[in-house]
Amino acid sequence: MINEALAAKEAALFQFLKKYKRPAVAFSGGVDSSVLLAACCVAGVEVKPIMAKSCLVPQFEEEDAL
Repeated sequence: MINEALAAKEAALFQFLKKYKRPAVAFSGGVDSSVLLAACCVAGVEVKPIMAKSCLVPQFEEEDAL
């Protein structure tokens, strides 16, 4: 039952993502943006990841995200 529910949610997410031609995703390297980017790739959506570069973001966080 749980697998069916997860499969239904995954299918709904893929259907939602496919509505957009080329979405941009703010990529931080964290779990949320990483999962969203992966979902776009699995759904066959051409996604444009965008990462902000700032003096407020430590260098190690930028390197980890890339």
